[in-house]
Amino acid sequence: MRIVKSFKAFESNRISDVPEHFIPLRGIGYYLDPETGYTYAMLKAGGYEDEPYPAEEDLDEESEAWEQLSDEEKAAVNSV
Repeated sequence: MRIVKSFKAFESNRISDVPEHFIPLRGIGYYLDPETGYTYAMLKAGGYEDEPYPAEEDLDEESEAWEQLSDEEKAAVNSV
């Protein structure tokens, strides 16, 4: 019973609703927040991880992650 309770506590801390202004970057498994410039990891069960990462780390045009983005995703990133 303790394991189930602790799992439910963990699940309740997860952010499940993705804000409408987030840009999904499915090629690398992140959402980009165009207002703050941070990226958030996508969760397989839906939603996103609540710990932000600076977009510069993942979206440098010379990075490996940049090459995994589709042309539409690159255009969306460049627009912000």
